[in-house]
Amino acid sequence: MPALLFAVAIFLGSSIPGPEMPKLVLSVPDKILHVCEYSLFAFLICRAVKNQNHMQGIARFAIIFTILCASAYAASDEFHQSFVPGRTMDVFDWLADTIGAFIGAGVGTWMYKNSKP
Repeated sequence: MPALLFAVAIFLGSSIPGPEMPKLVLSVPDKILHVCEYSLFAFLICRAVKNQNHMQGIARFAIIFTILCASAYAASDEFHQSFVPGRTMDVFDWLADTIGAFIGAGVGTWMYKNSKP
């Protein structure tokens, strides 16, 4: 559920027209925000996948599944932004999102492996 709620939050944040973006968001470098946002998103996806007992096949490949899901969602989010006034679709934003997905999936996998007794 946290990953799904975070996906909704990403969508809602991407729906804010460019001129209406909060000043705090505009003061942080854009690509840093993308990396952080998708690191957390991927971490939540990885956590959800690893905690599913009935998805053992996917759980075995959680890091790959997580990166693919987060990166695909990032691509769809960039496409969505092309319809929002003052926002644009940017392949470099998608790349930053995908880098964040690698980081979040890696951290999630590492934490899962190191938390087992």
